[in-house]
Amino acid sequence: METGAAAPKGTSNSLDLNPRLSTITITEELMDEDTKKKEKEIDLPIRSRISGTSRKELHEFIKQENEMISRDEKENERLDARNALEEYIFGMSRKLNADGNIRQDVLEDFQTTIDWLDSAEGYQETSVYVERLESLIANIY
Repeated sequence: METGAAAPKGTSNSLDLNPRLSTITITEELMDEDTKKKEKEIDLPIRSRISGTSRKELHEFIKQENEMISRDEKENERLDARNALEEYIFGMSRKLNADGNIRQDVLEDFQTTIDWLDSAEGYQETSVYVERLESLIANIY
């Protein structure tokens, strides 16, 4: 690469990068008053310093990431089950109220379940939400 812009008047610089040698060769051409060229060459050694993680650390990070993915999937399943229960309750409540065919025992079960969901006890495992939904469906029919 020629880099004549940074050189003072009468001087030109060139930079030769050779990755195989792991050195940088800088050639500086000095222009005398007599326009004779003088070249000065300097080899600068390059030490490669790559920072990173070891294989053991990398495997540990991958293990932690897989555990987090597993927890996220489990939490998404739990939230899906909870949302299905809430959707069923609100959908059936509207349907029963619209039909005028109101069964007070079913509406009370719905309200109890809604209160349960809003309380601290409403944070349960997926299976608890599924069981609660199945019991509500069984009580209606």
